[in-house]
Order: sequence, then C-alpha cells, then structure tokens
Amino acid sequence: KISSAGDIRSLASECKNIVNSQGETLAQTISTAQPKNSGGKAVKDVKMTLNKLQDNLENIISLVGSGPNEGGNAKKIYQLQQESLDLVGSMKEMRLAKFPFEVPSEYKGYDKLLGRAVAVMKIRTKDEGGKPLVETLKLVIDGYNAPVTAGGVVGLGKKGF
Repeated sequence: KISSAGDIRSLASECKNIVNSQGETLAQTISTAQPKNSGGKAVKDVKMTLNKLQDNLENIISLVGSGPNEGGNAKKIYQLQQESLDLVGSMKEMRLAKFPFEVPSEYKGYDKLLGRAVAVMKIRTKDEGGKPLVETLKLVIDGYNAPVTAGGVVGLGKKGF
C-alpha cells in the first residue's frame, strides 16, 4: 500500500535499479523466446521498452521530488505510472513465442481472444448539478487468462453492444 509521496519515490527508485541491473538479462531472455528469424528485433524492442520505462521512472522520481501535488504533478505521475504498467505488460507479451496453452476443442465455435486487447468505453452520466458528462474508460481485455470470455467481450464490442 502506498501512503505517501516518499513511498512512490522509493518504489520508483527500486524499480529503476532493477531495470538498470537486470535489463540486459531480461532482453536476452525475451530474445530466446522469439523465432530465430526475428533478426534481433526482439532485443531492440525490449531495449527500447526498457529505456522508455527507465525514462518514466526517472520522471516519476523527479516529479515526486518537486512536490506530487504541484502544477498538476499528481495527474502526470498517475499517467506515467499507467504507461509504465503498459510497458511492463508489453514486455511480458514479448516473452511469449506463441499463445501459452491450447483452448479446449469444446470451445471451437466460440469467439476467442488469444492475447490482449484495449477498448475505450464512453459512458454518459450527469454531474452533481445534473449537467451531462461523458466519462471515458480504458478497458484492457485479457485473453491470456480467459480467452473465450475475452473473445465474447470483444465480439460484442464489434457488434456495438
């Protein structure tokens, strides 16, 4: 549980140290999971992702140090945290050469999502004064853990539900 700006700074510093000390090993591990004909692209992709993650962590540390609530810093810190989580997720996906398991044949006729998808959902609501608002939600649909359910959600989304 994060209860203070110091906690955020400490965790971001710890993550940055891990990226610095283990980034090369991670890049090599991911590259061995990729097809032999990728020509080193996987290592370059991982290194670019790690560099971006490191930049985000440095920015978080800097913003927290200058006051997390000053000049919109809290919102920027949150955005950097979310982007960093997305980067970690993309590296996890890079580790996979193929989908990690076979979906049972009994689900052959069902929509399936073999990976992840991102969808944007807009919701109409009203503020406290009754003024109409449109809120936007970003949904990450995870087919790695529930490929049939995720496929059903994506299929319904494509149909406009």
